[in-house]
Amino acid sequence: MESTYVEIHLINQKTQEDTVVQLGDPVEQGQAEWVLDQTGVDYSRFRFIDSAGGIRLEYLEGDSTVLVDGAPVTSAQVIRDGALLQIDDETFRCQLRRQHFESTQPSIDAGWMTITGSVRPHNEDAIGIFQQPPYYLFAVADGVGGAEAGEIISEFAIKYLLHTFSQFMGPQTDWASVFHTAVVAINEEARRYAQYLSVQGGKRVQAGCTLTAIALNGWEAQGVHVGDSRLYLQQDGVFKQFTTDHSTFPTENMDPRQTFTGGNINATKRNVLIKGVGKSDTIEPDLKRLRLKPGDKLLMCSDGMSDRVGEPELAGLIEGMPPQKLAAHLAKTADERRSGDNVSVIVVRIGTPHQVASGAQSMPQPRAFIGAQPRPRLSTVPEVTTENSTDTGDSRLSLKVIIPVVIVVLIIIIVILLLARGAG
Repeated sequence: MESTYVEIHLINQKTQEDTVVQLGDPVEQGQAEWVLDQTGVDYSRFRFIDSAGGIRLEYLEGDSTVLVDGAPVTSAQVIRDGALLQIDDETFRCQLRRQHFESTQPSIDAGWMTITGSVRPHNEDAIGIFQQPPYYLFAVADGVGGAEAGEIISEFAIKYLLHTFSQFMGPQTDWASVFHTAVVAINEEARRYAQYLSVQGGKRVQAGCTLTAIALNGWEAQGVHVGDSRLYLQQDGVFKQFTTDHSTFPTENMDPRQTFTGGNINATKRNVLIKGVGKSDTIEPDLKRLRLKPGDKLLMCSDGMSDRVGEPELAGLIEGMPPQKLAAHLAKTADERRSGDNVSVIVVRIGTPHQVASGAQSMPQPRAFIGAQPRPRLSTVPEVTTENSTDTGDSRLSLKVIIPVVIVVLIIIIVILLLARGAG
């Protein structure tokens, strides 16, 4: 028997913003809470319960006047499809939809932002986005080594991953194997490129990047990760870091007075990577699978954001903002808190097929690479350009020397042939 779940759509009658609450066996919850933040200080907290008698609404906390179809909510009250829920001066139309799980593909609503920030002269971060339902790829890379090295390597890694994804996407693809092979190849080219730069510059050059990505195929997801860029997951009401940082954080020179919302501490030294693209000749990325559920949210970022916005704050923000608005807000917030680094954020909301996307679209960004990419290459020798070439004085001089030599050689060959024929 195919399992079902209930979607409760709460549609704001002024803004038409659609908030979705899900209940049922496939999402592993028979009840769910909803918090309406009205002023940033005052809020109302509700619980929806899927019971034999229908969907019931409980008013748990707050000082608001709450009415359902004009009647005050004093205890658990059954709500019908189309009911009007009034909370002070805000009115929501309740739409109840029973959906079939597994037989349909999720809807994906994504937003992203990458900025140079107020301190750095250039952006060494790069992000990659591939959206061709039911296949999606989201990736973040944070370059190491400056503009000539880190900026180039992070772009190369993202483009290589986008190219690989477009070549292999399919229902039976073993993404763990594909990602492992891709990261090994990216690392090998990054090491060769660093060696080339070191020889050219006469000193050791570090060229590398972090790389965190997740591929979606329907309700299945596969993550790959090296470095300290992060992937967070909100599932079943719990917000947590899904990846493990491959870095150490120096404790010396910390100023305990400089703290930010969420508990992050500012230090005068940056994180030190212990694993990343270009760090060593061999690399073993972390590979993790994930089973998605309706209502899940993914948040990916470089350390320019995670160093300035902690998990408690992120958990509170991810519920209330659509993906694009949240990505822009987090990038701006991190920069305002003097991140001192580039900032990149990707937010992905996993919905049901009938759930309407937020409609906000990410504007074109120089370090955001979208869709399939040609196979990128890192040049380790100067390229020879043949397009629009013209003869130089040296080339004309060479021809003046070569042509007479060729003529003399031909004459000698003809004379030898004639002498041989005469002797015969």
